[in-house]
Amino acid sequence: MSTLGWSRGAHGLRHSFAQERMAELQRGLHYDDALEVVSQELGHFRPGITREYLR
Repeated sequence: MSTLGWSRGAHGLRHSFAQERMAELQRGLHYDDALEVVSQELGHFRPGITREYLR
């Protein structure tokens, strides 16, 4: 973590991707459906883990 509380490196990129992709998908999908898509795109297929990236 940096001083500002942001993640750095590849893990930080995954957080950014998940958050931005969720916002994009929720324009047309319900939350649970968008969460499932992002989970699959992150490659772990576990929505519970994806929720951690969205915090």
